[in-house]
Amino acid sequence: MLVLCWRAGHYTSIHDHNGSYSSIRVLSGEMHETLYCYDRERGLCEDFSRHWSPGHVTVADIPDIHRIGNREDSGADLVTLHCYSPPFDVINTYQLGSREIGELRPEDPREIGSVETGN
Repeated sequence: MLVLCWRAGHYTSIHDHNGSYSSIRVLSGEMHETLYCYDRERGLCEDFSRHWSPGHVTVADIPDIHRIGNREDSGADLVTLHCYSPPFDVINTYQLGSREIGELRPEDPREIGSVETGN
């Protein structure tokens, strides 16, 4: 279980949860989520985006490739609660338009909740 606090413009990298189910509850602010699909020939492609308001809960199925964060123009901080089952020791990371799949471990200096700015 994680509680994450996000400043405007902060996002995760594009990732999945490597076989774990997840749920995210928005505690305050508005969460922006972009979902992606992976095609073996074309690589990673953007599927669609959505916004989640305080009190909303979203769940991630397996597989679920996404990127979440706080839009640059939000004007407010974002606080989210994350639950994972089973716990994971590595997540898969992706780059838009690429067929490469990377790995990120919690002990990695980049950290799972690493901050990327922009959309």
